[in-house]
Amino acid sequence: MLDQMKYVSDVLIDSPIPYQNLKDHALYFELNDEKVPVVSVRDLIEMKLNTERAQDIADVRHLRSILKDGEKD
Repeated sequence: MLDQMKYVSDVLIDSPIPYQNLKDHALYFELNDEKVPVVSVRDLIEMKLNTERAQDIADVRHLRSILKDGEKD
């Protein structure tokens, strides 16, 4: 069973970024011996900036700090 504190899913219905671009920039992680594509940090920031939700704005601040700390895109 997944550690729920480690894996979080965020679903955004409307993306300002074309699907092919998201696919080209995707990062992959392994889950139960399968490679799962996830959106890059930079693309996720752009997607979250398109919403006006307070949680998304807070997420953008955190995601930007990840990029500043040199963690993987």
